[in-house]
Amino acid sequence: MSIKIVSGGQTGVDRSALDVAIELNYKYGGWCPRGRKAEDGIIDSIKYANLEETSSNHYPQRTEFNVRDSDGTLIIIVGNEDTMGRGSKLTVNMTKKYEKPLLIINLNQDDKIKNETKVIEWLSMHKIKILNIAGPREETTPGIYKQAEQFLRNTFTETFDECTTKRNIDENYPSSPSPSPMTSITHSNPRAISSTLINSQRHLTNHSTLLPCTTLLKYRESQIDTEVLYQHLTQLQKRNGHLQDSLSAETRIKLDQFSAFGEVKRQLTIANSLCYSRKERELIAALHSQHQVNNCLFNDHPQTSGHSSSTNQLIDTNNLTTSSSSVFYSPPTAITPLPLPLQNATFNLDPNAQNFCLSKHSTNNN
Repeated sequence: MSIKIVSGGQTGVDRSALDVAIELNYKYGGWCPRGRKAEDGIIDSIKYANLEETSSNHYPQRTEFNVRDSDGTLIIIVGNEDTMGRGSKLTVNMTKKYEKPLLIINLNQDDKIKNETKVIEWLSMHKIKILNIAGPREETTPGIYKQAEQFLRNTFTETFDECTTKRNIDENYPSSPSPSPMTSITHSNPRAISSTLINSQRHLTNHSTLLPCTTLLKYRESQIDTEVLYQHLTQLQKRNGHLQDSLSAETRIKLDQFSAFGEVKRQLTIANSLCYSRKERELIAALHSQHQVNNCLFNDHPQTSGHSSSTNQLIDTNNLTTSSSSVFYSPPTAITPLPLPLQNATFNLDPNAQNFCLSKHSTNNN
């Protein structure tokens, strides 16, 4: 492997770093206090055989040695930097003393994909081959071992290892924009053809354009973002499920109301048409009543000789200039009896018409 993980072997972050390195087949090592002292007793010399003991049985010396012998230090915390323990603060001071790169990751602030990306970019930028990982112990920060182990396992995956074991991203590409030109092999002898193919194969192998780290990171980031969005969508659907049910019920109520309004409109249309029919019947009844009045007037004023005309006229009350001697009255030829509703409408519209006609009619009979 191109990267080696070192740690002090203490419980918590130190121990999780060693376990992840062993699990993923990374090189590991580091310094631990004399007697392999740790919070939970003695560090297992079989499982963590690559740990070396310092001459002192105190923790500060192994902290300094691990910073000194590494290319950079990664500190994992779960709170503010101001609340770091004495061991983590000493590690920060040692990185300043030896002028080594330092990266502090707070698992409670940024999401995991951002932290993973930050670590990988930091390692690539400083070209770190030996990484010192430190952080709080399990006693001071309960649960830090599992959190750090999960984070480191996700960060140092085989995909990342495959990417970082290759040369730098810039070195993955040849200095020239295209491979070395192949000579024409159409008329060459078989030995020259074989040599040309072998050289071309070596050239392509040496300058194979594997996916750079940034592309792999973006791919992983897109996967995580999709998963996060799906989780948010699921939560919103669960949270707003009752709202969707309420909306559906409200929509059904409104549809029922619209149906009721439509039925009311239909009934009003029918009633309006009936009203127009009734007015027409009343108008016909009124015209018939007026015709009866004209009939009575005709019987009361007989035609004068010498003033006959083929066309009889009714009294034109609107034309006052018409001579009375030239006005004739035309009795109805045949009056069909009106239905009972129209007769009632006649009496209601012009109650004097019937009385007048009846009185004149009785006088003529006498």
